[in-house]
Amino acid sequence: MPAPYDGLVRDTGRGSPADLEFYRVYGAMNRHLLFLISQQTRRLSGLTQPEYDVLYLLASFADEPLRSGEIATMLAWEKSRVSHQLARMETSGLIVRESTEDDGRATWVRLTEEGLRRIAAAREGHVDAIRQWFTDHVTPEEQQVLTEVSIRLLGLLSPGAMNVAEEAGRSYRESAEAARLDAQRAARD
Repeated sequence: MPAPYDGLVRDTGRGSPADLEFYRVYGAMNRHLLFLISQQTRRLSGLTQPEYDVLYLLASFADEPLRSGEIATMLAWEKSRVSHQLARMETSGLIVRESTEDDGRATWVRLTEEGLRRIAAAREGHVDAIRQWFTDHVTPEEQQVLTEVSIRLLGLLSPGAMNVAEEAGRSYRESAEAARLDAQRAARD
């Protein structure tokens, strides 16, 4: 059976069948992975994936509030989606929104105690889902390659979110190096 894009590739002369197959398979894997992690997170914590994403992002910046526009950039969401999501989360007591002093059009977003409690409670189940459906099935070397490629592509696709990617990459590299050193020490002992 021919690949779904074979005729299109031959007709246009753009891209190779391998390029399109790679993109199609990666996209399908990513959609299914995110769906499974989202379902497990919701089942275990009651948080939807968008709620988890916003709470995790706010918790990552500790006591610093974020502007709603920054949240939109970092999550690659439309501003209207962020606005509706934040309104629901504020009603649920997970976050508070405050107008900025310098510009009444912008909004600061902060975690509430309830939001912090919920993200802390959800984290373990979310991490377990990530392990179950993703990281347990790739080698440390594959993780490193995927991380580096993802950071590079994120810089191309969303320069505004690059600070988050760079920090995640540094964090990943530091964690991977610490794990490698721990393994070496354990092997010597």
